[in-house]
Amino acid sequence: MTIDTPDTGTPEGASDDFSTFQAAANAEPAGDGADDDDQPVSDSDDATVTVTDVPSSINVTKDANPTSLPEPGGNATFNVSVQNTSAVDTVTISSLTDDVYGNLDGQGTCDVTPPIVLAPGATYNCSFVGAVSGNAGSTHVDTVTATGTDDDGQPVADSD
Repeated sequence: MTIDTPDTGTPEGASDDFSTFQAAANAEPAGDGADDDDQPVSDSDDATVTVTDVPSSINVTKDANPTSLPEPGGNATFNVSVQNTSAVDTVTISSLTDDVYGNLDGQGTCDVTPPIVLAPGATYNCSFVGAVSGNAGSTHVDTVTATGTDDDGQPVADSD
């Protein structure tokens, strides 16, 4: 590219040589890592992205069959369900306990040895039989609790 400029004369002490200006105007952009004097140029920068933890969770449900027994009582089957409700984390369930029947590991179909590993959305189901007794009109309430950790080592727990 040549730039035509009107000749207004050369100021005293100035050069009449436009070759340097024309060479710079004709040069290609320095996309190859060199400036217009063929000196290497470079630069770098970094960007930081922080990955944050998404909280993990489980949901425990428990039901009984039958839901009523004639006096003085009898056996009921308790069904336990543990669902990983986490969006992204796998959870490991290492303990199932009942406030009346104790440690459920090895009772009925409940087995947490080795620990239960649940992918997001997965569910573990088990059942056990327990004796229920009482006078007419009494109720039997007991709670099961599942505990464990997510794949980041954070604790998870729920009860029903």
